[in-house]
Amino acid sequence: MKAEKPGKVTYSEASLIEAFEQDLPSDYLIGPGDELSIEMWGDERLSGLQVVDPFGNISIPLLGDVQVSGKSRARVQADLREALSKNYADPLLHVRVAAYNNNRVFVLGQVNSPGIVSFTARPTLLEALAVAGAMPSNERINSLQRCAVMRGKDKIIWLDLNELLLGGNLSLNLTLANNDVVFIPDAHEPYVYVMGQVNSPGAYRLTSNMSLLDALMRAGGLSRDGKQRNIAVIRQHEDGPMVAKVNLKRFYRGDIDKNFVLEDGDIIYVRTKNIARFEYLMRSITPFTSLLVINEALSSDDTATTTTPADGDAGGGTQ
Repeated sequence: MKAEKPGKVTYSEASLIEAFEQDLPSDYLIGPGDELSIEMWGDERLSGLQVVDPFGNISIPLLGDVQVSGKSRARVQADLREALSKNYADPLLHVRVAAYNNNRVFVLGQVNSPGIVSFTARPTLLEALAVAGAMPSNERINSLQRCAVMRGKDKIIWLDLNELLLGGNLSLNLTLANNDVVFIPDAHEPYVYVMGQVNSPGAYRLTSNMSLLDALMRAGGLSRDGKQRNIAVIRQHEDGPMVAKVNLKRFYRGDIDKNFVLEDGDIIYVRTKNIARFEYLMRSITPFTSLLVINEALSSDDTATTTTPADGDAGGGTQ
């Protein structure tokens, strides 16, 4: 059965955008490529500029390689002081970030310059769009209608691009985190979204009769941590999101009844091994934004019943 587009693209309200932004770290987290200036009073050997290597380390005399990736500047400073206290009494050491070379977001899709956009401070969505050339001209205005911001492997939020760029609704101007992915699809091109424990999470153009297995293959298959027994296909309907839980192991045994033909906007989520249950939150309160947050919980619920995306709506076909 051929996939059909849903009748309505849904979005969500400002309170959910605020919840999405609360996921931002309060401090900038250091990463590979960042440059750290270290000043150590009383020992010039320890002072100087350090570039974080691809493995997240800097090399300090007396200490060797020190892991700094994923830590705030203050945390790195405190850790170095503690480590050097074995050699110095109350070491006076100061760390500052000299260059934010790892502070980047990815802007993809219908922009003039897709790719990595780097910033010296935490960027906003409008700043990222401006650098990537997403500001619409008159002839492009109808093709730029929505925008997805993906954070990590399990969070995606939909924004009304026209409302932000033309309507001036600055409540949609998200503050972005390092490695966020901003994706602007063509309004006339259908996409599905593969999230969670796959090798290449992201947005994939929906082709004719594209199935669940097709989408997983395009995303590079499950990662080492991906759980085959409970994959979610989440589909937004006018009366709310519907979820189908699929056991991929049954496919390998020839049971392919749940190999859905996908629809525009479907989200496939592969959860982590050893996590027994997932919960999702998708609320569509206003016509401007839609937020999906998938949380993995530690409680056991492998016996949860399957809710299909409405009888007949999932396609029920195979490719």
